[in-house]
Amino acid sequence: AWRTGLLRAAAAVVLLGVGIGVGRWSVRGAVDEAMDSMATSMASTQHYAHLNQAQDVQRVTDTMPDGHVATLTWSRDMSMTALTLPAAMKESASGRSLQVWLKEGDTTTSLGVYDPRDGAGFSFLDVMPKPGQQIVITMEPAGGSAQPTTPPLVTLRVSEDAGRSGAATGSPSPASSAAPTGDSA
Repeated sequence: AWRTGLLRAAAAVVLLGVGIGVGRWSVRGAVDEAMDSMATSMASTQHYAHLNQAQDVQRVTDTMPDGHVATLTWSRDMSMTALTLPAAMKESASGRSLQVWLKEGDTTTSLGVYDPRDGAGFSFLDVMPKPGQQIVITMEPAGGSAQPTTPPLVTLRVSEDAGRSGAATGSPSPASSAAPTGDSA
């Protein structure tokens, strides 16, 4: 009987030790994951800050009828391009997606769904704008679509002037953009 009691006590000690070890490992894993996520978002924010301070930074803006401003910012020297859209546009998506398109002549190519990480308010794009191109944002079904299905909410036109260091250009009159009401489908 005393051996059974001793074995039970030993088993309890082993289980307690394993439980504490697993708990510490789980907590450590969660903390490490949180730290990695924070470092990634901070790195993204730092890259965005460096982009905006680049010697050759270029910007194109579009002011929507509601007064909100969308901005495309890029630097050839840094090989970076970022898109900043008003938070009101993201909020108006209501289960749909804001999709980013590159339009060059008659060709329209998806650059993906606008996805600012961790509420950063900007998203990096995998494109280096050239004169004559347009970056267009439309409201699409959740997850995006193969081609634009709604009129543009934002049109950012890259002009010849944007090719020169420090030049900032805007799109034509705000009437060319639709208000981001979230009603179009």
